[in-house]
Formats: sequence, structure tokens, C-alpha cells
Amino acid sequence: MNELQPELLAWSALLGRWIDLVKAGHGMPEIGDGRKWQASVTSIIELQATTFALDDLETLPEADRPLARDRGCVLIETARDRLAVAWDGAEEIPDEIRLILATANAALNASYYAGLTVLWWNGPGRWVAPQIDHPGHEGTLAIMQPGTIALPGEPVGWYTERPAPELGPGLEPRPGDPVQVQRVIEDGRVRQDLLVDLDHEMVGVPLLVPIALAGREVGGFTVDAESWRAAQEAAFGAGDSPAVRDLRDG
Repeated sequence: MNELQPELLAWSALLGRWIDLVKAGHGMPEIGDGRKWQASVTSIIELQATTFALDDLETLPEADRPLARDRGCVLIETARDRLAVAWDGAEEIPDEIRLILATANAALNASYYAGLTVLWWNGPGRWVAPQIDHPGHEGTLAIMQPGTIALPGEPVGWYTERPAPELGPGLEPRPGDPVQVQRVIEDGRVRQDLLVDLDHEMVGVPLLVPIALAGREVGGFTVDAESWRAAQEAAFGAGDSPAVRDLRDG
């Protein structure tokens, strides 16, 4: 038993619970009686259970999540390959199974943000992102470029599976989902900041810089902090109070 990996046991227990629930009829779709459908039963059960387990990933300790995510990815890929064989090629897979596969992949993508903490600036006044030369690439992280001026009522960063970034006092940590802040500038003036989902169309300047995703470097700071701050200060007119609008789904 000492040779077993505790993190693997944690994922196996989580997955096993959902397999039992799916088999009991929770989330299992109705299937036909044909040979191809019967050959798909095991893969469908595993996909449904993996989807639910990935949705539950934040219930595992942070140290256990990367391996659990990798195991979930392997299960999805294996089930997809088996289904392609069962249906004599991916083009023949029914829409119901395609939807199950798509839902599983969406759950895998969302799992990178499991247990996310969002840092909010509530005011009073505006907040300036401090200089951070090396934020590191542990876990998942997005933060404002040093020198960015944040308005009250908007997030300045978010992270999971890593220590909190050192952004100074006065920020409120809250559990939440990944968000982007887009600054709308018209005629050289800041008009409003929009809180949007990551897949929202680009209508303004994105202020949160993706730094790391599940321990992989995905981006970094690109402009000089002092020059960036000066450009923003010039875009804030005297006495202007730009609005912060939340356009996220839900």
C-alpha cells in the first residue's frame, strides 16, 4: 500500500462514486439495442462519470488535481477511440454520443480553473498594479500588467493550484470563475470597463494577462510599467468616473 499514490487513490475514489451513480441511472442516456450501441455502453458510462468527476475536481486537495486532470484526459481520449472503433469511424458516431464527448471535453477545459480564487479591488479610489518581475508559472494565474489602473468593483487577478500573487493589501479574495476585464477607450478616453467571460468578443483592451495554465507558461508582461501607467492616466479625463459593467453569463 505504501507504493500507491495517494493522489491517484483520491481521483479513483471520486471517479468510482460517479460511475456508480451513472450506472444507477443518474445521467445515463437511453441507448438503442443495436450492436454498435451495446458496444458503446462502457465508454458512455466512463465519459459521463469522468465529466461529473472533473466538475467535482475542486473537492480534491490542490496537490492531487494535476494528476487527476491528466487521468481524466486519458479516460476521455480512450473512450473516444473506443467509440470510433465501435461505430466504424468517427463520422458515423450519433449526435447523442458527440454531445457526450463534447461535454466531457468542456468539463476537462473547465477543470483547469477548479478552485479558482478571484482577487477584487473594491475601492475606494483606483488601484495600481504593482511591479512583479517574475510571477512564476505554478498552477493557473492571470493578473493585471504592472502599472495597470483598476477601477473599484473589478477583479485584478485570479489563480488556483499555487500561492496567491503578491499584489499588496486591500484586495478581497473570492471563489469564482475566470473573467476578463476589457477597457473600452473612445476618442482617447476611458469610457467603461467590461467584465466578460474568456470567450467574449474583443471590444476593448484586455487588462488581465494570462501567465500560466496548469503549470504551463502561456503569456507574460509585454510593456514597461511606467509607460503603461502614464498612458492610462492620460486616458482618464479629469473628474471622469468610468463605469464597470458586468456582462458575464449568469
